[in-house]
Amino acid sequence: MRSGQGASLYLGLGLVSFASVALSIVLTRIFSAALGYHFAFLAISLALFGVGAGGAIVSLWPSLVAPPRLYGRLALFAGLCSVTGAVAVIHALEATLPETFDRRGLLSLATLYAVSALPFVLTGIVVAGAIAHARAQVARVYLADMTGAALGGAGALLLLQIGAPRAGLAIGILFALAGIVFAVGSLAGRGPFSPHEERGGGWVAAAMLASSMSLFLGDYGEQWLTVKQLRHVNLERAHFVGWNELALVTVDKPSRGMAWLRVDASAATAIMEGRKPPPKHPDEMGYVLAEQKGPTLVIGAGGGRDVQVALNAGQTEVVAVEINRTIVDDVMLGKLKDFSGGLYARPEVRIVTADGRSFVRSSDQRFRTIVISLVDTWAAGNAGALSLTENGLYTTEAFADFVGHLTDDGALVVNRWDEELERLVGLATAGLYRAGIAEPRRHLYACAANGTTALLVKRTPLEPGELKRLRRNCEKNRFEERLAPDRVESELLASLTVDPWRAAHATAGPDRMPPTDDRPFFFHTVAARDLVKTLKSPALLEKDQQGLLALTLVFLVSTAFALLALFIGLFVRGKSSSPLGARVRVLAYFAATGAGFVLVEVGLAQLLTTFLGHPVYALTIVLGVLLLAVGVGSYSVRNARPAALHTAAARRALTASILLVVLALALLPATSALVGLPLGARIGLVALVLTPLGVLLGSLAPLGIGIASGGSARLVAGAWGLSGFVGVAATSLATLAAMTLGFSYVLLLAAAVYLIAGAIVPPAISRS
Repeated sequence: MRSGQGASLYLGLGLVSFASVALSIVLTRIFSAALGYHFAFLAISLALFGVGAGGAIVSLWPSLVAPPRLYGRLALFAGLCSVTGAVAVIHALEATLPETFDRRGLLSLATLYAVSALPFVLTGIVVAGAIAHARAQVARVYLADMTGAALGGAGALLLLQIGAPRAGLAIGILFALAGIVFAVGSLAGRGPFSPHEERGGGWVAAAMLASSMSLFLGDYGEQWLTVKQLRHVNLERAHFVGWNELALVTVDKPSRGMAWLRVDASAATAIMEGRKPPPKHPDEMGYVLAEQKGPTLVIGAGGGRDVQVALNAGQTEVVAVEINRTIVDDVMLGKLKDFSGGLYARPEVRIVTADGRSFVRSSDQRFRTIVISLVDTWAAGNAGALSLTENGLYTTEAFADFVGHLTDDGALVVNRWDEELERLVGLATAGLYRAGIAEPRRHLYACAANGTTALLVKRTPLEPGELKRLRRNCEKNRFEERLAPDRVESELLASLTVDPWRAAHATAGPDRMPPTDDRPFFFHTVAARDLVKTLKSPALLEKDQQGLLALTLVFLVSTAFALLALFIGLFVRGKSSSPLGARVRVLAYFAATGAGFVLVEVGLAQLLTTFLGHPVYALTIVLGVLLLAVGVGSYSVRNARPAALHTAAARRALTASILLVVLALALLPATSALVGLPLGARIGLVALVLTPLGVLLGSLAPLGIGIASGGSARLVAGAWGLSGFVGVAATSLATLAAMTLGFSYVLLLAAAVYLIAGAIVPPAISRS
């Protein structure tokens, strides 16, 4: 009987955590496609918000999930997770982004968040109830929770292969299965967690399982669950619609020799009819110098326009790198293969499905021409689910990598929107300096047309004859010259080709500081000096900075709830109350560890993305290894003596702080040096580095619960809820800190937070 109750609790909790994490990732994909990548950040916060809300509810109403109805109520709430999860997915697919963020627009956004949060709040109640009433075995409970969460990240990526809407329905089945497992636990009757458990919850869980399976199988019979409308996409004219773990890919019906391919309803790229040559554009000027010399590398091949241009220019060896395999396999080699003239199947073309930056860093090949034209991998970034506009292609280190992979007379051509030219020039200058080039201005030439400017970055200085050919091409096609070694459009551009850092500091307006791998936010244009002014301006946030608006909204809401949870923990007294001073230290400790863990997740997942070669790998490997190690760390302190809890927590928090400082200083240089290793070796190194850290961090929560266990279950649940709400706020702050300062600073901030946690560890609360 005892083992039956315990097994049901651990297995059911693991299933709930698995489903919760998977659902948050699925909603991130749906939000990104239907509302915009900025508002995907709202979905990121849902799981932690649910932890906070669930803990607060159990703290206020401890009898909600308590013996003798513990397992029956857990079964009930897991079943309700199944229903509300399906409702959240359906509502997200039918939601529309408000045109203006007036009172009505904010109400619409708040409704979306509230509906989406329901399954996570119910999940939070299940987790908080399990921890509060099984706190004598909290190490095992936390191990089950973290193991389920770790597997949920990888499981979500597998589920997304069937499409985000159907994945959401499949997750409903998992929630219902968890309810059945809890209901089986109620049949055990007597046990260590509920000595006189009443039977219950089984019929509800069975009904939810039948309902969720019917919805899932019904969608396969006749698909009814689809996104209703998309920005910039008329679904009635869609020729192809396909989901995968990275994005929603759509292609319009071909018209006048062209079809528009879009990623998450934005980032449009044209698929040209095979027999129709693309119109001339300045991003072709690399071939003016290369003529028919190769090979050529196209990064972000998309619909193949740049590949077709290279072939038309006489290139006989074209390596095309595209991160989204759906675009390659299902569109260019599938649905539109004939329309594009079999472009990706031509013998001169080698298709590589990979992240462009990582491909270059792991390749020994050198190229005569490298082309990056309007590549925006926001969808890939969202897979990591932790930041807004990061992009590893547009950093100082990346440009140095690209220049280093050119032949001696090779050129890199980067095409961006006109308003981004100044930052692009500063970035190219910084990259050339990093590559060991003393006079960057002599290596740069820019030409513009149709709202975009192509910047050519040559490995060697432009010779007079080469400059003459570039100018002739520009004049012939009626393009506009913007920058040349002997001519410049403005004094600011001239300054950026000499000292981009000083020029960026000295000039008002958008951020022109060259991005780095530690701060890879080319598209984040708010300079640090203007951050406070921007955050104070609703008009600026609504019009131009919707990413910051999402951050601000999540931070304000989570902070308000964190203050509410703090009030509950301090002043709502249960039957077994502890002194106010003890409660203050317990709550402060959990707030610090909750914030610290989120800071660690944000910093590590993004710093290791380029090293691992794909945002999906960063999500599954970094978070998976970290969460599994956290579970092991929890289990490792299962036999800690009550008298030793305080000392153990303080020492482990201090050790974690020291390790985080080391990682902040050494991780980026080390990964840059080792990026050429095989993928298996890189994964092994990440696991080797992250496991000790995860074990340390994982021990802190159960040690804290052990310290607080002498108080009431209400205090334990309240502290757990507070850590969740603080974690949501910390997610916003961590992303903002990364965008302003860099990911290494986020790890240093995490080190400071854990140092504080070690200093304020409370003594064990004696039972009253």
